[in-house]
Formats: sequence, C-alpha cells, structure tokens
Amino acid sequence: MKPIVIIATAIVCSITILSILPDADAKTWKVHLKEMPKHWESHFGDIYTGGAKYWEKRVPGTYFVEETQREKADFVVQWSSQFQGSKLGYYTPSSNNDFGRPYIAITLGYMDDESVSFQDRKFNLVDAEYAKLITIHELGHAIGFHHSDDPDDIMYPTIYNYDNWLYEKEFQSMKISTQFNSKSVVTQFNSKSIEIQQESNSKVEEVKEYVYSKQDLLLSKHYESQDAQEELNKAMESLDEAKNYLGQAEWTQNEGASFLSTSDYEEAYYKYLHSVGMAKKVWDPIIEINKAIKSADELETEYQEIIQSEKTSESNQIEKKNEKTCFLFWCW
Repeated sequence: MKPIVIIATAIVCSITILSILPDADAKTWKVHLKEMPKHWESHFGDIYTGGAKYWEKRVPGTYFVEETQREKADFVVQWSSQFQGSKLGYYTPSSNNDFGRPYIAITLGYMDDESVSFQDRKFNLVDAEYAKLITIHELGHAIGFHHSDDPDDIMYPTIYNYDNWLYEKEFQSMKISTQFNSKSVVTQFNSKSIEIQQESNSKVEEVKEYVYSKQDLLLSKHYESQDAQEELNKAMESLDEAKNYLGQAEWTQNEGASFLSTSDYEEAYYKYLHSVGMAKKVWDPIIEINKAIKSADELETEYQEIIQSEKTSESNQIEKKNEKTCFLFWCW
C-alpha cells in the first residue's frame, strides 16, 4: 500500500518533528487573534485553541496567550474565506502588510473552480478537522518550524492538498466501518477504484480540452506592443505548467488502468486519486492564462490607439505644411 496522503492520522501519529526541526523557540507567544465569523463557529469550533494546545504539548515551555493590542503581538491569526492560490493557509514572517505584524491566514472555505459552470458554482466550507490541521501547520511555521520531509509529520507540505486529504479520510473511515476485515476492504477498494476511475477519466478529458484550446488561442496571438508580448510570454509559461499537470494526470491515469486490469484495486485507487489531484491543479494555470491574455489584449489596444493617434497627428502636420495660399492665379 502506497498512500498519497496519510495526514488524516497525523494528530494521533508519533510525530518526530522535534528532532527534525530544532529551530522552534520554546517561549510564550503573544497572538492577536482575529474573530472568526459567527455563522462559521458552529462548524469549526475553537480550532485555534486546539492548534495552540497541540504545540504546547509537543514543545515543552511553549505557550500561547492572546494579545488584544496588535502592535504588541508576535503574530496575527486571521480567518479567510477564499483560497490563496491552491492553498488553504499560509504564514508570512514579514511585517510589511496591513497588520504591521507577521501573520497567519487560515482559509476556511473556497468557491468551486472553473470545472463547474458559473451559474452552479457555490461556496464550500472545508472540513473542520482539516481546518484544524492547517491551523496547527501554520502555527508551526509561526513558531519556527519549516516543512518536513516526513510524510507522517504535521509539517509535511502535502497537507495543502485538500482533495487528496478528503479521499484519505474517506478511506480511513471505510477501514474502520469494515473493522479492518481484509475481504471487506478489498471489496470496498474494488468499488471505490471504479468510482474514482470514472472521475479521473472525466476530469482529465475536461482539462485536456481546456489546455489545448488555450494552446491554440495563444499560438494564434501576435502583439506589436512589447508589454503585451511579455504578458503573452507569461501565458505561455502558465500553459507549460498546465501541460505538466495534465501530463502527470494522464500518466497516473494510465498506471491506474494497468493496476485495475490486474485486479489490484488498492493501487489502482491511489493512482486514480493522484490523477484527479493533478487534473484539478490544471485550473490554476488556466486562470493565470486567462488573466495574462486579458491584460495583453488591453495593452495591445492601448498601444494601437497611441500609434494611430501619432499617425493622425503626423498626417495633420504634413497636410498643414502642404497647404498653399492662393489669390487669383498666384499661390504661395
């Protein structure tokens, strides 16, 4: 078994971060905690306190106290309502921001991506357990921990892959519900691998169509404006990123099909799971392509208007220069 994400059990695992990352400070941290929207509190509970208690237990001598005066805080914790790129949380050590302090942002929800028609898109709250893991992860950064290479570590960076985390949580629940009966688990994997195969096929085919339609669009573009051309170059870089994700999605999709053909349902499940994850990552560079092309078109329009204005002005000057004053038969 080679699970892609095993962060679902991170809280109860034996974490080895103290020996891996010795640069966290054992001290009392003053935290300016922004208020969570009231209508979300019932869903998430007090995830900040849960995250703080985790580190107080893991790092002896570490304590977190709330500081009402922001300028006296070591860092700020705020709750956000949208993805920051593809992440559900981040930490910045810089004080060059609106808070004037280092801060953590925990994103508690997200909008459906472009794979969902605009009229059907909705806002989704993330799983409360996942939000708590993100809070713990970002608090770890705030007190000095960096990313870990250990997949069982709470500081392992793939905690950011929410879709894979949900699948893994479902799998863990499945194992518990079948009481670890190996035959039942195999049967469940049989069913789940078929389901995720269908999702993988659908997602990959959908993003593949988008990627190559964007490629055709970019290849058809030509700009005289240097600024517009630079935006086109950015779009081409994003296209390369999208094609890379698509390639990974197709590769693991084929691997999943190979395992499925030999009735290795568990391996097939995880290959298709990774394929779906890679296909979903395609949307971020697609969005960047759209932004770059929109900007390039606007810059080119401005450039052409300036060129046309200069040509008109030059033409008017030539006409004025060539004008003659005439009286009877004489012109000068």
